[in-house]
Amino acid sequence: MRALTRFVILCTLGAILLARAEDALDEPTPAAEGEAPLAEEKAAPERKGQGPMIIVHKTASHSKAVPVGSAVDVSVEATNVGDEAAFNVRLADAPAKNADAQYTNKDVLAPGESISLNYTIHAPTAAGTKLHLDRAQVTYTATPLLTGSGEADPLLKAYSNLIREDERDEVRPPADLTYRGVIDVVSHAEYQRMTSKRILEMIVSAALAASLVGFPYMLFRQKKAQVDQLLYEQKKPK
Repeated sequence: MRALTRFVILCTLGAILLARAEDALDEPTPAAEGEAPLAEEKAAPERKGQGPMIIVHKTASHSKAVPVGSAVDVSVEATNVGDEAAFNVRLADAPAKNADAQYTNKDVLAPGESISLNYTIHAPTAAGTKLHLDRAQVTYTATPLLTGSGEADPLLKAYSNLIREDERDEVRPPADLTYRGVIDVVSHAEYQRMTSKRILEMIVSAALAASLVGFPYMLFRQKKAQVDQLLYEQKKPK
């Protein structure tokens, strides 16, 4: 019984001595004479995301040609593809000459959220002219504007594509790329001819595609029928 009591006392003393040793190791080491004291370790700054990023896409109901005096529906959409909200968002577009500027504002644009502009303009009444559609622009900030201090977060900007920009060919000289952002204004007869030509081209393309797919299928069905006939002849009792 005495031996058990001594064992318990020794274990308790050992635990106390071990705890004191660990506390001593945790205490900062005092700087030696003539040495600067150790600076306190600072916590690593919290990592932030990439921030807001807005892309703008612009489309028109007529992208290549439009009949004289006809309406052209324009749609502009700005989407926040970043991982943080954008603030003080302003989407603006300058339509053709003599047309009122179009714009819309939004205080906060969350990630994945979009704002849009939809409006209608009319083509000139003279054939052979051009309908110019410039780029749309969006401005925004990465943080809310500061109030009362007179300071503001720098404005970030993004621009839309130009109408017909997908037709751009980098091999061609810049002088031949002036049709980007321009819609040709043609007579109704010319527009009808252009539309009929496109429909005919679509019909011809569909017929060629059907023949390319249909001919191999017909050949397959014919050969399969021949094989089925041979198998039938072999299984038929003599």
